[in-house]
Amino acid sequence: MTLRFNDAFLLFVAASSLLRAVAQDPFTFCKDDGCGDCPVSITSIGTGYPDCAIYNSVDVFGNQGFDEEKNFINAFLDVPQQDESQPCFIIFKSPADLQQPGCGEIQKTFQDATCGDIKLDTTFMVQFCCGNGDCAAAGIPGLPSTRSISQSAKFDRSMLAALASSGGGGLKSLRIAINGTEIQPAYVGSPPVTDSISESFIKKPMLARRNGVCAGDWVPVAGKEDYTRPADRPQIVSSVYTGPFVVQITQTRTQEWSMTIEASLGFEDVVSLGISFSSTFSESVSNSEAAQFTIAEGEKGYVAWNSFVRCSEGTGTCNDEQISGEVCTPYLDANSGKLAGEYTLVEQG
Repeated sequence: MTLRFNDAFLLFVAASSLLRAVAQDPFTFCKDDGCGDCPVSITSIGTGYPDCAIYNSVDVFGNQGFDEEKNFINAFLDVPQQDESQPCFIIFKSPADLQQPGCGEIQKTFQDATCGDIKLDTTFMVQFCCGNGDCAAAGIPGLPSTRSISQSAKFDRSMLAALASSGGGGLKSLRIAINGTEIQPAYVGSPPVTDSISESFIKKPMLARRNGVCAGDWVPVAGKEDYTRPADRPQIVSSVYTGPFVVQITQTRTQEWSMTIEASLGFEDVVSLGISFSSTFSESVSNSEAAQFTIAEGEKGYVAWNSFVRCSEGTGTCNDEQISGEVCTPYLDANSGKLAGEYTLVEQG
């Protein structure tokens, strides 16, 4: 038993070191085809498969001097040589969306050292994959579809299970920095699960859904029983345009519930607090209906959707402990029957 444990531990260390060594070779987003002026860089490995870290292009590349052409931002990706024996790839997806399979469309993949040109749509994501199965699941063509670490790495199925359960694995979202300052993703989540992935991927254990661990004794703060406010983070739904221009909005607008309670509580737990909203307490509300936004002459910027949320601030009991904070839910507009909110123009210089 000791020998098997040690062998497994050494394999885990080797796998972790391999992933770090391949993914953390520095590479950057550059303004020129010689990859000499590169203010945007990959700063760290993000969450493991299947989570996606999606960025709004203007949050990262806006006001950085990158070339803009119609609806796109032009850039060059300076990629170091990737391990061909695994194989390992850098994957660039744009546009990216949590509602799309794989969180987005693959625009370019890179394995050889290069200064490759890319076009950024409204949103984008960068991933690193290593191993035939993981890269096939990420969308690399011509690879075996069963998710596993490649044979050349000498890892067996139990090794993959260990990596998956420990938060590792061969497919990672990568995080972005501007001049060394890390930028938080606009959206982090899991893509829609397809049959081909769900049947072959060794999943992390999922927590069973519960009826709720709270006592139904929510006591709101006076004057904070049921109020509305704009959501904390607007959703970017267009590229930068100069007016006069009519922007066609096709990106799905989504708002999820939120809380500031400092406790490990799920949606069903918070529902069991017994908060009385004047609308339905919803986990998530989306609107995929196409819309338009007119940018006036003399204005330049991108369009943002800011959902409205209905909130209550107060105290209650969960897991036999007192908790306090704000709980918010998205809701439907009484007139349109759609996700409540508004479009705004975020002006750019």
